[in-house]
Order: sequence, then C-alpha cells, then structure tokens
Amino acid sequence: MVLNTYLAAPSNADTDGIVWQICGHSVGGDARTATWDYGAGIERNRTQVGVWMGWANYMMQTPILIHDRYVWWVGANGSDIRLLRSQQPLSRTSGFSAFSQAVLRSLGGTPSGAGAFAGGRCFVGRTDGRISFFAIPAPSSSSVDIHFTLLNQPSGALVATGSPIVSDGNHIYYATAAGQLALYRPATDAWLLYAPASPIVAFHALGEFVLLEHANRTISLWRNGALLFAHAPLPGNLGGVSGFEVLPRERAVVIAHDARISVYRWDVQQWLWSNYTGARVISNPAYDTTTNACYGITSDGLLWGFHAPSGALLPHYPHLLYPKPTLLQQARLQAATRAGRSVSYLYITTVQGETSNTRFWWVNASFPYNRFYRDIPWTTATLREVFILGNTPDDVALAWFWPVVQSNGAPAPGFYLFDLQ
Repeated sequence: MVLNTYLAAPSNADTDGIVWQICGHSVGGDARTATWDYGAGIERNRTQVGVWMGWANYMMQTPILIHDRYVWWVGANGSDIRLLRSQQPLSRTSGFSAFSQAVLRSLGGTPSGAGAFAGGRCFVGRTDGRISFFAIPAPSSSSVDIHFTLLNQPSGALVATGSPIVSDGNHIYYATAAGQLALYRPATDAWLLYAPASPIVAFHALGEFVLLEHANRTISLWRNGALLFAHAPLPGNLGGVSGFEVLPRERAVVIAHDARISVYRWDVQQWLWSNYTGARVISNPAYDTTTNACYGITSDGLLWGFHAPSGALLPHYPHLLYPKPTLLQQARLQAATRAGRSVSYLYITTVQGETSNTRFWWVNASFPYNRFYRDIPWTTATLREVFILGNTPDDVALAWFWPVVQSNGAPAPGFYLFDLQ
C-alpha cells in the first residue's frame, strides 16, 4: 500500500486548526483505497473586545437584565439607590461605560440585596420582607428621579430572610417566611401561594423557566407561572444543583448536581439518563442545538460532553482544559453557533481554586482541541454568569463578575466582552 499525506486548510476561514489527511491505495491491483482524517488542534491566545466596571461601592440589589442590548441593574450605597445601565447598547463596536439612568427614591426600608426584573418592572426586596417596585424607563441620556411603589403583598407573603427574588420574565418568585412559594404576575396583579412538600433550598432561573431544589433532594420546574412537574427525586439522592438547561427537542431538562449530569423528561416523568463525572460539577450545563449535546465542567478541570437524547459520551470528551489537572472553584459556560457558521463554540469562564486566576475560553464543541483563551487579571472577583447577546458577527459574549474588589478595596461589578468565534 502507498500512503500519501496532506495538510489541508479548513474549509471555513473562521475555523481554527488544520486537517491532516492520510490517503492509501493498494499496489496489488485490487483498487482498494482508504482515507483517514485527523484534526490537528490549535490553542491560541486572543484579546477581549472590551472591559468595563460599574459604579464602585454600590452593592448590587438585582441580577443584571439584558434588554435591547443594554445591561441594567440596581445598586445601593446606603440610602443612595440607583438604576444603572450600560451607556450604550452593547456590541463589539460600542463603547463601554456605566450610566446612572435614575435615582430611586422612597424605598421605605433597607434593601435586602434581593431583587429581579419582570413584566417591565423592577422589584427590590427590603429587610422587613416587603417588596417595592418601579417601572423600567426607556433608555435616556439624562438621569431622572423615580419613586418606588410598595407592592401589595397578601397575608403570609413576606419574603423569607435570605430568599432571593427571581424572575421568568413575566413573574417573580420567592420563598415566604412561612415556607411557601410566592408567585406574582405584574401584568394582571395576580398572586399564587404554593405549598411545596419539602422546603425550598435553592432557586435557579433561566429564561421563562424557574427550577426549585428542595431539602429532600427533589426538584420542581415552573414555566411562565405554571408548574411542569413537582418533586422529581434527583438521581443517586444527590443534591447540590449548580444549574440547569432546557432541551426543547426532548421536552426535557438537563441538571448539573453533585458529581452528575442528568436529564429528566417531564412529559413522561422519568430520568432518561444520569452520568457520573467523577468530580463535582461546578458549572451550569449548556445545551448546543447544532450538536444536540450538553456540556458541563467539573472541579478537576474537565470539560464533559454528552449526546443529549442518549447520554452517550461524545468523541474527544472528557477534555482537559488546562495542560494538567487543575482545581477549579467556579465555571460558567454557554453554547452558540454564530450566523453564517456551521461550527458551534462553547464560551467558558473558569476560576482556578489555588490561585483564583480567571480565564475565558472559546472551545470548538465538536473538536475541543481547537480553542482560544484569554486570561482575565482579576484574582478577587466572583464569577456570576456568561451571556451570549446574539449570534451575528457584531454580537458579543459577556462575562459578568460581582463583586470585583479593586485595589482600593472598593467592590464593583465587572464586565468583559468577547467576540463570537
């Protein structure tokens, strides 16, 4: 047999890496041929699109809201409460700065640190269990004064101490002091108080879905104010949910919990599969429609990939992100395919445990040896989330940190923006 080898450029100029192709044909006259393709992985450093900080010493009272490409949040410095946003709609060509859209007046109490955006309003919790709200204004170049309105909470609907307030876009959810789940819909001024069979220990919100983790190691899922299922026992009786993602093709939800990634199908009320990862999953699970696969990151630095319907391990996974096993304390990821591309990428932020060094990654989902990275020089920052703002070449991936402790000791929200690959 005669062997010929070729190094080929990728068919898409935006795809990093090369293909090593080996072709063999028989010299015995029987015309047999064989071809083998090998991907040659390339890892490269690249830079960010932009980086900016929010106002220092203003403690965040809400998660960020991304609406019409603006980033919004509420910050409080004592009694000075502000509605803050990005100066411009975010893109790879926009500027980056924080702007005070409004001074918020008449909260009527001390902010608790819990809050959410829903139905065109912003809701801010108080330490006495009450909630105040205001209508979100249109973006403007001038700052205005806005007065809070006290929400008319029904009897027994005070916010429990330490409970977050989360949103599905149309409702807010929180735990009451009596242990119930409270739902409020601003559009109709309607309340629902629901008594779960076991106390709520964690809330996870994603789009129109809210997932509850209960003390008895079960989960419940709500969608736009409606209960999809209640108290599904977690596989292995293992709690510690770090996040979830919805699989729209399967009417299912993928859960990262303890050292497992598991998929539950709610229409038949059963677990389709549950895979052991050997170390604790510290990221949210991400689902990629292009590869029909879900991904997660464990504390030992491994990136895992599974076929979503079957749970089969994907080729080249688990994949070691760093050159050697590394203890990670935080990780978040999202999957996206940029418009005009057929290759999906994973957009990942990791924080190392020993050094608190932070790194952003662009990882080819089908062949993870092809990837880019950027080190982020924040060693005193808490990673919150990674967002994909769209899928065009002008869109960005946003890594959000809170708090970032600056050299003078002042905390501030921090934002890094990166190109889509």
